[in-house]
Amino acid sequence: MKDQYLLSPELISDPYPYFAQLRSTDPVHWNERHRAWFLSRYADVVGAFRSPDLTADRIKLVYEKQSSSRKEDLKRTFDLIRSKWFGYMDPPEHTRLRKLVQKSFSPEVVRRLEDQVDAACDGLADRLHGDLNTGEPIDFMEVFARPLPAYVIADMLGVPREDREQFEYWSSELVLMLFGALGSPDRVERTHAAMMQLEEYFQGLVRLYEGRPADNVISHLLRAEEEGRVLNRDEITATCIMLLTAGDHTTASLLGNTVLALSNHPDQLDKLRARPELVPQAVEEFVRFEGPLKVTVRVAAREHTLHGRTIREGDRVYLLQGAANRDPEQFSDPDKLDVERQGPTHVGFGHGIHFCLGSAVARMTARVAIRALLTRMPRFEVNADSVQWEPYMITRSLQSLQIRAVQPTRQEVGA
Repeated sequence: MKDQYLLSPELISDPYPYFAQLRSTDPVHWNERHRAWFLSRYADVVGAFRSPDLTADRIKLVYEKQSSSRKEDLKRTFDLIRSKWFGYMDPPEHTRLRKLVQKSFSPEVVRRLEDQVDAACDGLADRLHGDLNTGEPIDFMEVFARPLPAYVIADMLGVPREDREQFEYWSSELVLMLFGALGSPDRVERTHAAMMQLEEYFQGLVRLYEGRPADNVISHLLRAEEEGRVLNRDEITATCIMLLTAGDHTTASLLGNTVLALSNHPDQLDKLRARPELVPQAVEEFVRFEGPLKVTVRVAAREHTLHGRTIREGDRVYLLQGAANRDPEQFSDPDKLDVERQGPTHVGFGHGIHFCLGSAVARMTARVAIRALLTRMPRFEVNADSVQWEPYMITRSLQSLQIRAVQPTRQEVGA
């Protein structure tokens, strides 16, 4: 089949017809434009997440593409990611770090964090309600979707409130390289600069909480122990940067995608307003239907075959989560949004040992946010012409989502 470019305007706008074509005609497809294998069926994507034939150390390929002079300049950033971010590691080192870090994301920790998320949602929902009542269109991404996870992650990590504007800026710079941004020729340098500044900043916070423990993730990481082993300062610093990168942008994307999906499916919005107890399973459906992650990249650790195709050592393999989550072999009527859907598990948060560590926080944040929006947000509509998707290969993220309030119907007023 004909190769297509994941960063083309057509696929940035709507990748799902291409994903469907891949699933039905060439589920293990070599895409010459990307120089990578595309896996599009649910079973193959799940198998790839589990496969010892694939390695998570994909950042090495980005580093090797740099010129000799740039490699030296950028070495610290790439070393930090490869040697300290367990999301880019394989066992056994991945296992050691993940066991230590996941102690900071226990159900008890997430429950305590929920009160902070609830308070942040209330403040942002009040602002959103006030802005919408002016009758003017507002950008949901700017007013609600981006600020909320930034506040949540800053609270989690113990970032002082006066530093949060700078914190949000660093977060936006990190995604340029790590999520495959188009149109940013200096994206590697900008990510490197943000990484170095964040490393220095978090080292300062780690020193602060070493002497003054508090109820935040950094303090939990400082106390974490597994079989007598603990995290050193560099590992804690790197983990904080990784959590910021992975959690901020993807949660904002999930919130924006959810509001757009509900606008396009008003019957599902009405169902949630009438039955708010459906919100938890609706969050899973939003992640499946229009989740924040389209692609996860792996690299072949050794030569192997899949459905008769030979994948050579060093080949890149793209696990198309956006395609797998709409596989009709796994999900009935997969292109339909159904907030009552029950059944198979999506791969929107990954799978296996690399299942998203912060997924419990992302789910909780989405649940709290959706409930707040259902009760506090007036009827709204999206300006379809204003919908702009970020030109990112890895994530499905809205750049802008203009919404405005609409008058309730007579039936709603009467109710």
